[in-house]
Formats: sequence, C-alpha cells, structure tokens
Amino acid sequence: TNNGTLNIGGTFSGTIYVAGCIGYHNEDGYTVMNNIHNYKPITVSGENTYTGSSYVGGVSGYIQGKNTHKQLINHEEGDITIDFTKFDGTIYISGVSSKLQDKSENTENYGDIKVLGNYASSVYIAGIVAQSNNYYRYYAINAGDIDVDAQIGKSLIVGGMCSQGQYGGTYLECKNTGDFTVSKNSVVGQAIYLGGMYGTYTDGS
Repeated sequence: TNNGTLNIGGTFSGTIYVAGCIGYHNEDGYTVMNNIHNYKPITVSGENTYTGSSYVGGVSGYIQGKNTHKQLINHEEGDITIDFTKFDGTIYISGVSSKLQDKSENTENYGDIKVLGNYASSVYIAGIVAQSNNYYRYYAINAGDIDVDAQIGKSLIVGGMCSQGQYGGTYLECKNTGDFTVSKNSVVGQAIYLGGMYGTYTDGS
C-alpha cells in the first residue's frame, strides 16, 4: 500500500517508469501480486528528450512476464497529472497499470487522469491498463475521469478499460463510468481513438 505523494519533475533523457506502488517488474517466472493499493496523487512533469516509450500508472508502471494480479486498486485520492513542456517519445498512462500482461482480477481505478503539455509522438491513456498483451481481465471498474488539454504530434488513444489491447485477450464483467474530455484547445497531429471500453483492440484480440 502506498500512502505517500509522488511528485517527479525535471529534465529526462531516458525511459520513465513511475507508479504508486511498483514502477518496473520484469520476471520470466510466475508472480502473484495481490491486494495492492495506491491512496496518493502522482504528478510527473518537465522535459524528456528520449524517443522511446515511458510508463506511468496509479498502482504499477511496467509489468511484464507471466503474472496474476488481484485487487490492484487506485483510490479516489490517487489522481494522476502528466504535464511535460517537451516529450519526444510515446507515453502510456493508466489509473491502475500502464503495461500489464497475463491475468488480472478485481482491478479498480477511482482516480482522475489529467494530461497537459506538448508531446511529439502518441499518448495512450486508460482507466485500467494502457498497454495490454496476451491478457485475461476479470471484473475491472474505471470510475476515474480522463481530461486532455495537450498538443500531441501523432495519435491520442483513450479507453476506459484499455487504450491499446493486442495479441489476443479477454475482458469479462468490466465497466467504465468515467467521463472523457479532450479540450477544444488540444491539437492532435494524426488520429484520435476514443472508446468507453477500448481505444484500440487489434492483432487477434
């Protein structure tokens, strides 16, 4: 359980992994993560000249490998604010986990997500999981709002459950009640993919 506020700012030139509880976990073996909660806000700001991908999540950031996740909950106090004056790479942002493979049960987000600033590439935002590969999701709830007021060079992809689902997957008993807002001042260079449940759902999903 995290009860400490995260406020990260500065000038970066590499991948950013930020989360309320687990920033990065890459394990080839089988791992069970159970009953993990975030109760505090997360703010990430500044500049990043790295052109690869970065990950910000309310509970977990980048999680890869064969894992089972139960009761990962980002509470109402766990609002996420992303505000970069310059961001050259792709960013994945989620209320629960920004990248998550394999199985999850009882994942819930009640925190709001706000994205401000300037982004040269694409921005992926989701209530539950931003990037989801080879997955099974059972009983997920997003009740957090998503607000975007930003300049985005490529695409904006937003989903209540998942912004980018790929390589096969199943969602059962999942619900979104959060509102999505893209301000009239926002500029998106390519496409906007916005869905109450999924932003994009491709490659055999």
